[in-house]
Amino acid sequence: MTRKNLLFILIAFSIIGFVFSDYPAIFTRLFNKTVSRIAYIRSTNDLSPAKILRNLEAAAVANEKQEREHASDSVISSVYNPIDQMTLVYIPAGEFLMGSSQYDGNHYEDEEPQHVVFLNAFWIDKTEITNEKFSLCVEAGACAYSVSLQRNPRFLDAAYAQHPVVYISWYMAQTYCRWSGGRLPTEAEWQKAARGPYAAKYPWGFDEPIVNLYLANINNIIGDTTPVGLFISGASYYDVLDMGGNVREWVSDWYDDTYYRNSPYSNPQGPENGEKKVLMGASYQDPVDYARAANRLAHEPQSPGAVRGFRCVYSNASTHRTTLKYDEGTE
Repeated sequence: MTRKNLLFILIAFSIIGFVFSDYPAIFTRLFNKTVSRIAYIRSTNDLSPAKILRNLEAAAVANEKQEREHASDSVISSVYNPIDQMTLVYIPAGEFLMGSSQYDGNHYEDEEPQHVVFLNAFWIDKTEITNEKFSLCVEAGACAYSVSLQRNPRFLDAAYAQHPVVYISWYMAQTYCRWSGGRLPTEAEWQKAARGPYAAKYPWGFDEPIVNLYLANINNIIGDTTPVGLFISGASYYDVLDMGGNVREWVSDWYDDTYYRNSPYSNPQGPENGEKKVLMGASYQDPVDYARAANRLAHEPQSPGAVRGFRCVYSNASTHRTTLKYDEGTE
């Protein structure tokens, strides 16, 4: 199949979305993936980090414009937290498949057995917390600069304001989430937001990122963190971004390599105690294998790191409807 034919198919696929006007979420996902794949096709002759970044930025701008144009297709197009202005994504209550099956390739024993988990509804930050957002917590007096942050000149560099904040310990992440009115996600919540109700291998599905470099910031394809939200074709089933790359993310659970064997069916909270906290997701330095939605890492909670960040969740969605602000797309 020629590039011209493939491009025609992708455009036709987007047009089909208009037929399903009653399903704006489906159309939006189709459009997002189409834009990014077109950018990928156009750039295969130049895969330098600078070229990749330019294509990502162009696709992100096109996606933002598309979301504004179709904001009226839904009652609520976006939701954001008035404390830190983070955009939130709603994850509905229900079951999903957590962990990895013994028949899945390239996985680790601590991901077994794959099991059904039920979760209550919750909201989750669409992207990782940025340097800019963390500075708001510092300015409010709720968060403090750690030695690691003081040694990280990027934290105060405007050029990196939209990059994920790093050199963050678990305790620092927890403090921020409490300040913003939320908490760290449980491991189960993070994994459901990443893979959806089914056992998708990666947040975006089953496409191997080694084939499409526009799915996630991993494997040193850029060689650094990027501004959050650029890899729109790597969005999860629920349209959450950056869950397969950029930085690893702290979750609330203590780590136990055998926890899945006895994990409860409903709203698991992790072991009662432990020595290390769980980290989910891959960093820009990590190999492709780490981008899998079920991949689990762990580290001492007091230890920050150059590739460790986080995002927050907000439980009891019906209660938070009174405190979260809705943007219905009107300008």
